[in-house]
Amino acid sequence: MLLSQENTPAKNIFKQTNDYWTFYYIGMQKKIKGIKNQAGFKYIQCLLQNPYRKFEALDLDNAVIGYADPATAGHRLQDDPAATSGLGHGSKFSASSRSLKNRLNELQQQLEAEVKDPRKQLEAQDTQQEIRLIEEELQERNTDEKKRGTRINKAINRALETIAKKSTQNDSALYLHLKNSVSTTWPVCYTPEKETPWDT
Repeated sequence: MLLSQENTPAKNIFKQTNDYWTFYYIGMQKKIKGIKNQAGFKYIQCLLQNPYRKFEALDLDNAVIGYADPATAGHRLQDDPAATSGLGHGSKFSASSRSLKNRLNELQQQLEAEVKDPRKQLEAQDTQQEIRLIEEELQERNTDEKKRGTRINKAINRALETIAKKSTQNDSALYLHLKNSVSTTWPVCYTPEKETPWDT
C-alpha cells in the first residue's frame, strides 16, 4: 500500500504487533498476518536494531532470546581490526569463546617457559592438562556454533523469501534492501549503504 505524504512515518518500520508484522520502506507499507517463520523475522529485526554490528551465531541467538543485550553481544565494524578483510572473515568465536582462546594463547606461552625450566615440570604437566581441556571445549563450541549458524541462516533466508513472495513488482524495495544489506555469512551484519533508521 502506497502511503500519502501526510501519513508517511518518520522512520522505516519492521515491527511485530500481535499477529501482524508491519513493514514500511520508501513510501510502501505492508502488513502480513500469520507468519510461520517468526524466528527469521526476529533475527532480521535484531540486526536492523543494531546496524553495522557483527554477530556470531551464539551472540545473535542470545540477543533475540533475551539472554544478552544486542548492543554489547556483537561488535561494531569500525571497532573490529578484522573488518577490513570483509564481513565474512571475522573471528569465529563468540565472546566467551574468544576469552577461552585468549587464555589458551597465554597457557601456550606459559608452557614454553615451563618446559625449559627443570624445576617446573609439574607445573608444565598441569598447564598441558588445562590446554587440552580448553582445546576440547573450543572444539565442542565450534561444532555447536556451526549447527546454530546453519539454523539461523535458514531462518533468515526463509523470512526474506516470505517478504519476496508477499511483494509485488511495485513494492519489492524492502526485500531488495534487506537482501543487499543483510549479510548471511558469519559473522552476520546489517550494513546499509547509508544510515537507515528503523522503528522496530
